[in-house]
Amino acid sequence: MPRSPLQNLLAAARQFSDGEPLLNRGGRVCAIAPDVFIVSGLQKSVTMHSKVTFQTGNENALGTVVRITGDDVFVVPFRDTQNIKIGDPVYVFDGVSVKPNDAWLGRVVNPLGKPIDGKGPINFAGHNRPLVSVGTIPAMQRNRVESGLKTGIRAIDIFMPICYGQRLGIFAGSGVGKSTLLGM
Repeated sequence: MPRSPLQNLLAAARQFSDGEPLLNRGGRVCAIAPDVFIVSGLQKSVTMHSKVTFQTGNENALGTVVRITGDDVFVVPFRDTQNIKIGDPVYVFDGVSVKPNDAWLGRVVNPLGKPIDGKGPINFAGHNRPLVSVGTIPAMQRNRVESGLKTGIRAIDIFMPICYGQRLGIFAGSGVGKSTLLGM
């Protein structure tokens, strides 16, 4: 069966490309709200939690899709971005993943897995994993947490014992000591 001119063009583009995409799926910022950017033109190219990159002058800013409507995509940036303005191009950013291993224990990383604790680079020699896990074990099917973890903070050890493997969230208003508690 003969190939169409479009298939021939695609084959030629693949032959001369160096592995980078020659065509980026993209849209443009059409509105700005507090902590969210509304992008038009991406709704058919993204899904929930897709990663996108904003082209703002000489820097790129990453964000994640949090809502999709018929005409617009709502994107939350990973960091504070004052330079993004209406009309800036936004492209789908494929391939965001991390490779965690034992070297990550006790380290502080940003949402993309880059170290931000000032202790140098992290070895990325683990298994490749997506940022948003799919197929995690439901909470009621996980192993029980049994062995206790001594924090050294008597109030926590007595009134709220913690175990190894337990998930823990610290929520409070601003200025009440969350960071101080974590530092202890």
